[in-house]
This record gives sequence, C-alpha cells and structure tokens, in this order.
Amino acid sequence: MNTSTAGILIVAAIVVALAALVLVRRLLPSGGLFIEDSQAGGVFGVVGSGFAVLLAFVIFTGFNSYGSARTNAAVEAVAVRQMFRTSELFGEDDGDRLRADLVC
Repeated sequence: MNTSTAGILIVAAIVVALAALVLVRRLLPSGGLFIEDSQAGGVFGVVGSGFAVLLAFVIFTGFNSYGSARTNAAVEAVAVRQMFRTSELFGEDDGDRLRADLVC
C-alpha cells in the first residue's frame, strides 16, 4: 500500500468517526442515557477493557511483523553477500556486471 492510499484511508476513517459522533449526539437525549454514575462506570469499564485487548492485539501484530521483516532482511543480506563473493570468481568484466546488479 502506498502512502497516498494509506492517507486517504486514514482521512476516510476520521470522517466516518466524526459523522458517527455527530449522529449519536443528535439522536441521544440531552441528559444522557444513564441516570446514575455507577451504571455508566460499568459500561465504561467494559468498553475500556475491550479497547485494551484490541490495542494489545495490534501491538502484538506490529512486533510480529517487525520480527519477520527483520529476519527476511537478514536472509537477503546474506544472499547478496554470497553473490558478491561468488562474482569475484568470474573475470573482471563479468564480475563487475554481476556486482552492479546486486541490490539489498
């Protein structure tokens, strides 16, 4: 995914969230849905716990992706180094052409 597509998706998500916020505020009564604070506290506790679990999954997935990317980069670096050393076995012109095509 390129940067412009990611930016468009983020802006679209923000617009949808703001539209939902405005819609909910217009449809709910002005005093709110809860008469007592203890009712609201229970709801906020459940919502907060759900958010914490979701955030933990996102962080875990991010670290897992980082670990696999790091491993793949190390494997690629070793392969490039081996190809560079192998190119030294060829003649001057062929070796230079092979080394010029190596990219890590």
